[in-house]
Amino acid sequence: MRAKLKALEAKYAKTAKKAEPHADIGDWWALYDYGLDAIKTWKKDYSHPYPEVQKRQKDAAEKSAFKEERRQRRAAAALQPKAKLVKQAPKTPIVFLFPGQGSQAVGMINECKDLPAVKEMFVKAKEILGYDLLQVKQPAKTAVHPPPCRYF
Repeated sequence: MRAKLKALEAKYAKTAKKAEPHADIGDWWALYDYGLDAIKTWKKDYSHPYPEVQKRQKDAAEKSAFKEERRQRRAAAALQPKAKLVKQAPKTPIVFLFPGQGSQAVGMINECKDLPAVKEMFVKAKEILGYDLLQVKQPAKTAVHPPPCRYF
């Protein structure tokens, strides 16, 4: 039996074979986004650069780079015991959202007030309000220092 199979393989070795379809030929979203004619041209082992896959890869690379930078900063700080380790803000938009009464607490900004992005926010707030929010030491229970400074 094995000899007969080998003989058939040798006999038809030069015969053109029909290409196997790409795995995404049955994927409704791929068909919708790229069309049947485009997917038919993809070879079986072709890996299409889908935008969502590229975004996940980019996000993973950025996260890995951020962790490596943080590891290097911590290692450098460990070599200099008197050096203060400054937390670095992630390179994403920062929003402080306090939905309503009861969600604020005195001192809640202390952990991140030294971050560069937060410092910029306080400079802008000082320009708008006319006073430095970081200099307000008491909880705001008067009309003089309204809700923006409740979280100090």
